[in-house]
Order: sequence, then C-alpha cells, then structure tokens
Amino acid sequence: MTTALHPMAVLTGDLIGSTDHSPEWTTQALDRIKTCAHEIRAWDDADDPRFTRYRGDGWQIVLSEPHRALRAALYIQASLKSAQSGARSRIAIGLGEVDALPVGDLSNASGPAFIASGQALDDMARDRELVIAARESAYLHKGIAVLLDREVQDWSREQAEAMMHFLPPSTPTLKDLADALGVSPQAIHSRLKSAHWREVVQAVTHWEAQEESRHD
Repeated sequence: MTTALHPMAVLTGDLIGSTDHSPEWTTQALDRIKTCAHEIRAWDDADDPRFTRYRGDGWQIVLSEPHRALRAALYIQASLKSAQSGARSRIAIGLGEVDALPVGDLSNASGPAFIASGQALDDMARDRELVIAARESAYLHKGIAVLLDREVQDWSREQAEAMMHFLPPSTPTLKDLADALGVSPQAIHSRLKSAHWREVVQAVTHWEAQEESRHD
C-alpha cells in the first residue's frame, strides 16, 4: 500500500439506465470504459489507472496526472456515445490527495479525492452527467463542468465518434480520420464543427494549464 501520494484525480461513475438492459450490455459498456482508461494512461505514459468495477454498473479510475481528468472524462463519454449501444455514464471528478492506494483494484483506496468524487456522484442532479469536486476554485470547476456537460449531452453518435479522436492530446489529421471512418474529410469537419470541437478543446486545454500550474 502506498501512502502520502501527490495530488491525483479520481473519476467515479455509473451507467445511466443499465437496469433497462441486459447484464451483457452493462459488461460491454464497462469494458469500453476500461479500454478508455488504458488509452488515457498512454497519453502521458502515466501510472496504471486501476480501473475498478463496483456496485454492478459502477466504476472508478485514478489518474496520477490530475490535470488530465477533464479531458479523460470527456473522452470516456465520447467513446460511449460513439457506440451503437447508446450507453452513457455519469462521471464525478474528484481532485485532491490520496492517502492510500493499495496494489490491485481501488476497493480499499482512500483519501480526500476519493471522498470528493464519491460524494459528488451521489449528489449529482438527475439531468447532469459531469461534475468536478475540488476545494480550490470550486466555482470555476462547477462552471466549466456545467458548460461542457451540456455540450457532450448534445452530441450525436457521429459527432461523439469524431470527438473521441480529437480529444486526446495527439490528434489525427482530418484526412487520416476520414480514411479510417470511411467518410470524406468534409464530413468529419462538419461533425467536429457542429460538436463545437474548437471551443471544447480550448476550454479543456486552458483548464489543464491551470491545474498543472497548481502542482508545479
């Protein structure tokens, strides 16, 4: 067990409407989130995010690079929305210290970041799918979460599919993505524009710069 770690980000979530679907649907959606967690890890060659499933349709990951938390949450939501299953997940980001991070899963992990994330998910309004809980600049965190939450909820499956490829720090060219998806570059550009990708990515990038500067 590791103690007295530097600030981290904890993402706690649960699937929306899982009781209306089969156990296989739930497992496939959670497997997709697990895949996202490992793809997010590769962005910065970071520590294992320790994806952990709990309470049937619940899940949790921990990020050793806390400034990536917002980008990671949007990436997970875009990945889910891009799937034919239509799965969606609420996500609560908790920022802060982690007191204990056991080897293996996160079932016995503890600390302010875990508490903040879990409480924020429990307190989330029914019409929300993204919240950020942090002591510092709490109102700014809440504000950006409200705006980005609205954007993501409005994405179509095609828009989410395009955004999933343009949210990671390293993005493909329009032509490469168009070739991969079997559509024209103009179609990709149209999807990204209607998803307000420039504004979303700029907002996330500014948030990351602010968060990273806190821990330098």
